[in-house]
Amino acid sequence: MAKSQKRTPKAAKGASEVAPRVPRAISSLVRDDGGHARPVFSFALVDDSQGEKWGWHHLDEKSAKRLFDALLDLCKLTWTEIRARTGPGNHQQHRIHHDQDISTLCSSAQKRLASARYAELGGEIFRFKIDTYERLWGFEFSGMFFAVWWDRDHEVYPVETN
Repeated sequence: MAKSQKRTPKAAKGASEVAPRVPRAISSLVRDDGGHARPVFSFALVDDSQGEKWGWHHLDEKSAKRLFDALLDLCKLTWTEIRARTGPGNHQQHRIHHDQDISTLCSSAQKRLASARYAELGGEIFRFKIDTYERLWGFEFSGMFFAVWWDRDHEVYPVETN
């Protein structure tokens, strides 16, 4: 055999050359079929810096329990169902979980998202409403939600209260 040719390793005797079967319970979660996939949550893009009125350092035990319970409930829904949920807003029904234009966030959140780590992720960030003021912010790609911030007091996107 010439030196430039590479050998293809032979499969071990009795080994299958067929790709491993993905269990149905997992394939139904990660499949992206036009918004019908259920969410899969990742914390690989978490911004764990401190110094703001919002962030993971504000996640106390009670909030962590509410967040975990909410994530368990959200995993039972499809992305289409999640995006369709509405609740009372200022004088009208309002989508509970939705994309938010980054330019509408507080200036410190905008600056953090402009960093090299997040800049290529797009002009919108997704937010889950967990409780009256609590929000989970991150990015949704192909059915996966990459959490970035925990917002205990609705500080990332401040609103006036009546």
